[in-house]
Amino acid sequence: QVNWDQFYFANAKNLFTVQNVNGVSGNTYTGMRSKYILENQHTNIISYGLNSVYNTRIKKIFFTAGINANIFQSHHYKVMEDLLGGDFYLDYDMFAKGLSIDGTTYQNNSETPNKLIRKGDLFGYDFNINLNKFEGWAQAEYSLSKLDIYVSLSGSSSSVNREGFVANGKFPSGSKGLSETKNFFNYGVKGGATYKLNGRNFIVVNGAYITRAPDFQNIFVSPTTRNDYINPVKSEEVQSFDVSYMAKFPNFKARLTYFNTAINNQTYLKSYFHDEFNTIVNYVMTGVNTSNQGIELGVEGKLAQRIVLTGVLGYGEYIYTNRPLAQAWLNNSAALQFDNRTVYLKNYKIGNMPQTVAGGGIKYAGKNFWFVGINFNYFADMYIEPNPDRRTAETVDKYVNTDPQWRQLLDQEQLPNNYTLDANAGKSFRIQKKYSININVSVSNLTNNQTFKNGGLEQLRFDKNDPNKFPNKYSYALGITYMAMISFGF
Repeated sequence: QVNWDQFYFANAKNLFTVQNVNGVSGNTYTGMRSKYILENQHTNIISYGLNSVYNTRIKKIFFTAGINANIFQSHHYKVMEDLLGGDFYLDYDMFAKGLSIDGTTYQNNSETPNKLIRKGDLFGYDFNINLNKFEGWAQAEYSLSKLDIYVSLSGSSSSVNREGFVANGKFPSGSKGLSETKNFFNYGVKGGATYKLNGRNFIVVNGAYITRAPDFQNIFVSPTTRNDYINPVKSEEVQSFDVSYMAKFPNFKARLTYFNTAINNQTYLKSYFHDEFNTIVNYVMTGVNTSNQGIELGVEGKLAQRIVLTGVLGYGEYIYTNRPLAQAWLNNSAALQFDNRTVYLKNYKIGNMPQTVAGGGIKYAGKNFWFVGINFNYFADMYIEPNPDRRTAETVDKYVNTDPQWRQLLDQEQLPNNYTLDANAGKSFRIQKKYSININVSVSNLTNNQTFKNGGLEQLRFDKNDPNKFPNKYSYALGITYMAMISFGF
């Protein structure tokens, strides 16, 4: 897919003279400047945590409380891996080179302009994300002969900021140093009950309302270049409940569950290359609401003394439930391309997850501590992740709904239903009644089904005049994979 020889050829023939290397007047270097390179993008994480739990019983109430604190830092930077035959690479933002006659504008580090990058050098960007979180929680459990109840409360305070180590030429005053710190206070309440119809039949109900801080990766407009936050930045809201019926018999077990989870005020941030602007665009959606609801059924029964059958079924509806607002920022300038653009995403399916799953298995356990099993897995109602900007009035305004492009832009592709077949086996050995050796082997996708599209997306890069110009991208199931494990117990 890649013609490496042409990369080496282009780099080795690109003689170039750099003036004022590292910003030093008169410092000149001539050599082969690489047009094509290999880079390593690093994320180094340091995390410190402290947890403390206290529990006690007060008559019939079992009480548990705890606190936890976490200090998290992620260091993001790039390192030159290979110049592919060239002598050096310039630490430039090529997309920004034509924005200004000022030579510092397109420098990734304006404090050392015209820096020569060689193998092992840091370049491009260099910054930390700092996140601190402190949380306290408490839970009380109360048991009666027929009923178990619990309720839980939590509260947390978290803060996040960005610390840049280089002054980007496009944002010299907003890229280096500490950003403004965003603070979030969040809380949650959970509760549930188990009603015992008798010793073998139970009804379980759970509910929760939780707020949580957004992921730090979704709150900065462009963390690789500047400290600017997306506006607005809000905590997410999670509302969830489920109700289950459970049966437990000596040769049969079953569980039937209905679940419903709504997650509101989510933020969506993706970056892609925009042909018209000839640069990377940061596309942001705020106030994204989703719903996940469905039923799940699991059963297990003994067909004979040594044969166990299992079956599972899941049927769900995982959709977007509102019309969020979108904004887009150019990566090579502070220009806001558009804001408050309505995205007609309501009732589109959430991509890359099957809405329907089913499976069945059989396991045989031998007399001398060995077993073998096989499982069938079926996946249906899978959709690719939609491109939100294709679902806007600005994209389809030139068409009427009878144009073929109308449906090409708005329809969401459904992937074909498919299946996999898995197997596993194992054996245990006892040694002197004190030690054990366990051998387990598992094989996935026995039929080597590599045509199984298990995910996909619509490219954010698209042409509304030619919807098929940038086709959908897919991921495929791996072929046969296997794992063997040996453990020793004592």
